[in-house]
Amino acid sequence: MRIFLLPALAATLVLAACGDTADTAEQPAAPAEDQIGNVLAVAQDNGDFAKLVGAVDAVGLTETLSGTGPFTIFAPTDAAFGDLPADKLDALMLEENRASLVNLVTYHVVAGAMTFEDMEKQAAENGGAFHLNTVRGKPLIVRVEQGALTLEDMEGSKANVTAVGVEASNGLVHVVDKVLFAEE
Repeated sequence: MRIFLLPALAATLVLAACGDTADTAEQPAAPAEDQIGNVLAVAQDNGDFAKLVGAVDAVGLTETLSGTGPFTIFAPTDAAFGDLPADKLDALMLEENRASLVNLVTYHVVAGAMTFEDMEKQAAENGGAFHLNTVRGKPLIVRVEQGALTLEDMEGSKANVTAVGVEASNGLVHVVDKVLFAEE
């Protein structure tokens, strides 16, 4: 099963890619290393991330996310984008709201490789939760409870990670069921 995705990120990213899976999350099969596409190619090939790929393209991060990487991305599915209030995504795609769309996309990207095990360990060392800084410059709150990984954004909304450690040639993707936001 190929579940991939890709939010965006700033050109200054230097990350390490790795792939791990959690027992309670969907565990995609890992293709042979030479057959894995970059995070953008994988997202484009998967019908679940068309809105994310469109947002990445609209903010001009296609080349960056097709580059060397590696990138750690928390990728919302099309269903997650569909849960946004009516016309919110359409408004974000307008040229005058480009900065807000860049902020949204880069809030789903973290510099550095973050496997499920890395996040589970940091959460355990910090009472069950920790702040993870995004490329956007705003943190996500990461929680691991009973083997499940959740993210909380700056507005208090929570997203479940539904697949962890999906590998690409230039990074690692964790699939989320909600679009995350940080105040402007």
